[in-house]
Amino acid sequence: MSLFYETLTKKENLAFKARKKAFKKNKPCAICGRIYRPEYMMVAHIKPVSEIDDWTALYDQTNWEVRCIGCERELNRQAQLEELEHGEN
Repeated sequence: MSLFYETLTKKENLAFKARKKAFKKNKPCAICGRIYRPEYMMVAHIKPVSEIDDWTALYDQTNWEVRCIGCERELNRQAQLEELEHGEN
């Protein structure tokens, strides 16, 4: 869990999760174009959270896209391989 979620109250956390759930409803994966059941879809940030200085920007839906879990895993795997190739930790 990111530090962002730890700063939210329980009420804020539930509201944010509800917003993300509504955002991804019936949307295809931005990468493969498939639509899966909601539990296999996620809201991802286009600009990585690690590059966002103002946490309120995490609510900016123009920086959100829907991805299936399979594509998200593959993106993360590719990023890890790139880090290893470039000697980054």
